[in-house]
Amino acid sequence: MSILRGYVNQRDALASVPHSVQNAVLRDYCHRHGHQYRLAATEVAMPGRWTALDDVVAEIEAPSGIEGVVAYGLDAFPLDAAQSDGILTRIVDSGGEIHFALEGIRLTDHAQIDSLRDVLVLRRFVDGLRWSPP
Repeated sequence: MSILRGYVNQRDALASVPHSVQNAVLRDYCHRHGHQYRLAATEVAMPGRWTALDDVVAEIEAPSGIEGVVAYGLDAFPLDAAQSDGILTRIVDSGGEIHFALEGIRLTDHAQIDSLRDVLVLRRFVDGLRWSPP
């Protein structure tokens, strides 16, 4: 059983999902998957800043007992690919886990990060397409 720190924010796609709903989803995910849930770190909406997420990563890297992070969904992490890769790599390199509750995704190694990167590139491409009726 892993001890996971929750991570919530209200940026971009998550702006309409209240923290209380995100926290309920994280608690339920941890309960269903046999993890201990620790109170979520909450990101403030400052452009280009990921202070709470950086704090969670530092907590995983330190001998704090926190073994990973559970985020509400893929949209909780930075859209910038290099920034996301850096965060994911730091967590995995320290032996930590990354969970995305909505998608049911669990990352524990670099191969899984590579697969997720492919999914994110495709999603960003699809999000960039604009359909307009003829």
